[in-house]
Amino acid sequence: MTDLKTEEQACDIEEVSLDEGRRMLDDAARQHLNMSAEDFIEAWDEGRFTDPDSLRVQQVAALLPFGR
Repeated sequence: MTDLKTEEQACDIEEVSLDEGRRMLDDAARQHLNMSAEDFIEAWDEGRFTDPDSLRVQQVAALLPFGR
């Protein structure tokens, strides 16, 4: 049986604004793929990544809900 974490052990949850989320997405896209968030979103939506399951692409794609 798994013990539940106490309140002190639980992780903190921090909300980010849409602007902060867009900056996070843009920073990740530039760091991992050398492109802007705008270019990433366009390429993602159009299915232009040859390997969309690659770690670099997925690290950016995971942030899409924060930056749209």
